[in-house]
Amino acid sequence: MPFPSENVCVVVAAYNEAKVISGVIRELVGAFPAVVVVDDGSHDGTGDLALAEGAIVLRHAVNLGQGAALQTRSEEHTAELQSHSFISY
Repeated sequence: MPFPSENVCVVVAAYNEAKVISGVIRELVGAFPAVVVVDDGSHDGTGDLALAEGAIVLRHAVNLGQGAALQTRSEEHTAELQSHSFISY
């Protein structure tokens, strides 16, 4: 039985992932209605590349770590996205 993805938001915490982020986000956007990337202080254009692939991008000015990135998602977009489930990646 396939996993129902219509009410799922995928959250990707990313730090300096410019080499791989475009391909990852492209695949996720094709499978899930909402993809949020928390750019955790990257210096290599990670957030801009994710945005270009269709992700919602939240940015930290400095690297705060994966826990802070996931907390940022929950504070910023839980109500707005109206998702029933969140998957962190």
